[in-house]
Amino acid sequence: MAKDETNEFINKLTLNNDIVSITGALSRNKETARLCSGGVRILDLGCGTGELINQLAGKYEEVYGVDSSDSALNEAVRKGYRIAKIDLDNETLPFADNWFDTVVTLDVIEHVYDPLSFIKELSRVLRPDGELIISTPNIRFWKHIFNLMILGRFPKTTSVTEVYDGGHIHFFTFSDISHLLGGNYTVVHKSGICVAPSWKRRLSLAITSILGPKFQLEFMQHSILVKAIKKNEKNEKV
Repeated sequence: MAKDETNEFINKLTLNNDIVSITGALSRNKETARLCSGGVRILDLGCGTGELINQLAGKYEEVYGVDSSDSALNEAVRKGYRIAKIDLDNETLPFADNWFDTVVTLDVIEHVYDPLSFIKELSRVLRPDGELIISTPNIRFWKHIFNLMILGRFPKTTSVTEVYDGGHIHFFTFSDISHLLGGNYTVVHKSGICVAPSWKRRLSLAITSILGPKFQLEFMQHSILVKAIKKNEKNEKV
């Protein structure tokens, strides 16, 4: 397939199916900010040093951040975050019910003891019809499968080495995340984040042209990125 034909093919995949988007080398924060619709308040849960705010471009009047690191939170404050230091495994979020228009949690869920309780607490502070954007490493990435099945080694889902596998204690596929969200959300977008050299991206596009976008999304992406809308119970009852 010629270069122009390949580009046209990928564009059609993206435009014709709003639940699948091939993001290529876009950074996680940039792609996340693009998915944020805007509003009054956003919560960046696991905000780190607050890099996301640089990409939001004033979409929200108030940007809140939660993390467990004092040094990271100090940096986030300097960038404009309203912060709270929380142990996600042992404390609830210090916010009222239905407080946020958007909740973002990037590469956090794999660290918490109980993902179900984690999602429940996120849902508590997110307003009905609000949007949840969540990312996590994709355990179905082809390299992870190769390491497990061929090399006989459980895959490492991060390059962080200070603690074993970066402290990851849970592992997810796209289907796992959808299952965790259950009947309380409508998934409106799924994409993969795969930062790679240009030759690898070209190879990925070539594979997609043969095997299709589903294969690309499930097996060729390092990370999962999902956007879901919290269902409004009042609307559901009408």
